[in-house]
Amino acid sequence: MKRGEGAMNKHSTRARPVVVSVGQAVRARRQQLGVSQDYVAFVVGCKGTNVYAIEHGKNEMKIGTLDAIARALECSSSDLLRDAEQIRARLIAVST
Repeated sequence: MKRGEGAMNKHSTRARPVVVSVGQAVRARRQQLGVSQDYVAFVVGCKGTNVYAIEHGKNEMKIGTLDAIARALECSSSDLLRDAEQIRARLIAVST
């Protein structure tokens, strides 16, 4: 495998299912709390466009960013990953 092959970067046009499902879990939790992307970005220390890109599966994030987003959303990174796994399982069930 060549370097970068199979990994998503900012120039990639196809998101990996796990990246999409984690983003959807972040978005669902944020909406449940009734907070904006800009609020999450402010608490995390990034831009609102970064939160948007994460929620839409366009950006992968580091574990530290996941943890910071989880704290901003008053949950744990484990909660977000568990929710993401449930979302991913539903997506797989629908596609089969």
